[in-house]
Amino acid sequence: MFQNNHCNLIENGNLLLTLNCVLFHHRPEALLMCTGHGIILTANPAACTMFGLTKQELIKAGRQGLIDPADPRLGRSLQQLEKNNCTTIELTLVRSDGSKFPAILSSARFEDRTGRMITILSILDMTNHYKVQENYGLAIEQLRAIFENATDAIAIFDLDGILVQANKGFEEIFGWPLAEVLDRRLPVTPPDTMNHAEYMVKMVSAGESIKDFETTKIRKDGTRVDVSISMSPLRNSYGKIHALVAIVRDITDRKKMQAIAERAEKLHLVGQMAAGIAHEVRNPMTTVRGYLQMLQRRPENEYIASQLHLMIEEIDRANSIITEFLSLAKDKRVHLETKNINQLIETIYPLIEANALEKDRVIKIELGHTSSLLIDQHEITQLLLNLLQNAIEATDKGDTIKILTWEEQDQVYLAIENTGPIIPPEIINSLGTPFFTTKDSGTGLGLAVCYSIAERHHANLSVESQENRTRFTVKFTVPMNNGKAQKS
Repeated sequence: MFQNNHCNLIENGNLLLTLNCVLFHHRPEALLMCTGHGIILTANPAACTMFGLTKQELIKAGRQGLIDPADPRLGRSLQQLEKNNCTTIELTLVRSDGSKFPAILSSARFEDRTGRMITILSILDMTNHYKVQENYGLAIEQLRAIFENATDAIAIFDLDGILVQANKGFEEIFGWPLAEVLDRRLPVTPPDTMNHAEYMVKMVSAGESIKDFETTKIRKDGTRVDVSISMSPLRNSYGKIHALVAIVRDITDRKKMQAIAERAEKLHLVGQMAAGIAHEVRNPMTTVRGYLQMLQRRPENEYIASQLHLMIEEIDRANSIITEFLSLAKDKRVHLETKNINQLIETIYPLIEANALEKDRVIKIELGHTSSLLIDQHEITQLLLNLLQNAIEATDKGDTIKILTWEEQDQVYLAIENTGPIIPPEIINSLGTPFFTTKDSGTGLGLAVCYSIAERHHANLSVESQENRTRFTVKFTVPMNNGKAQKS
């Protein structure tokens, strides 16, 4: 019976040994069997593939031949392997072609049947893992750089609309230091658009995304800013929405450019229409005017002379309106000459002063040094007189009107400044639209003509208005004349 049991134990032991041997050679990770002194006894196919060596070449190289000798962790790591039954270390290993790779080595020690200490080393190539980590870290840094340096405002809110984080672009657009608005609801939504904000939060909290929603917000200083908002939900690893991210772009300048383009198109259409009908209208008007003058000269019509005179004046006024209409045409030909804006102002100053004195206004001129421009003298004179007439009509008797010129960075500026009440923003946005006027009398074409003249000269006409001061500014680009600008 003892003999049978002994034989069974031997059979079971051999079976276990065979099983372990099969497992060793078929494991997907690289495995080395070493002595306590680092002599390799055997290696599995995965280890041969990892190092690019045959089993015999691995045995010949030994544990020491697979480790980068320049690795500063080498001495400390080998001590860990020799002292501990189970340990994990990180080292740089070397393949047969000399290439190095980071690896994690896990060891387990046991005694064989002879009492010899055997170490099983499991080796994991960490190249891809570290590369993924490096790429992940790089992606995080790139995202952080985009977040911090984006000119658009980027803000993250919780589901209650409380600000969790925002970037510098947010501070620049809204004027709020981050420390003053974190962990609170943003005070940037005007009452008349509050329903827009609530709708957006509701939709995004439900999983929807909103793109390029245009609305108006309020800066810290109380001024309004036109913005385009894109908002999306942020989900955690379980797919649950836990926050909202909003990207806000300041579109104020874009809106202004759109308004300028729309106004220019309107002016052009009106000008084209005027050019088309001017000839047909002026011919009969000329005929009517001629007959009225003939009737006016007859003695028997003396009793209606005043009425005839009024009729002729009205025809002349209609004719001047047609002339203004024609000035709106975008493709109207201009005769460009090299002129200095200061000399032009000085030439027509007596006319300006006489008109101002007649209306009991004070004209002051402050002319800085300016380069010569390529301009149509008659058109710029008309622009200047129209702006001055506008200033006279906007002021009271005794008020002062300034004509200013200066130059900055190859740009010549002509400004007409007057005292008077502030112009509301909604009126400023409509200035220059044909037939728009706030006056009891007038055609609403004077400023429209000014905008058309500015456009034909590739200049920009802008308006600033604050309490007791309004300024119309025309910005011209200085042409280069052999690299030198002529100044006066």
